Amino acid sequence: MFSPLELVTRIGDKAGSIGALVSAMGCAMCFPAIASLGAAIGMGFLSQWEGVFINTLLPLFAVLALAMNILG
Repeated sequence: MFSPLELVTRIGDKAGSIGALVSAMGCAMCFPAIASLGAAIGMGFLSQWEGVFINTLLPLFAVLALAMNILG
């Protein structure tokens, strides 16, 4: 069985990875390969929230991933 700290770090690490991917999909200029793949599968609507993704979500999930790696 997992200890509570190990469970929190596992969940937090996964959330940080997902958050970085979502933020990367929102920034077409930063990651053109991911942006073209996202547009090809119909995720072009994310470009309207590019500022929120880059200015809010990316730093938030980066801090979360860093904190979970420090705890781990």
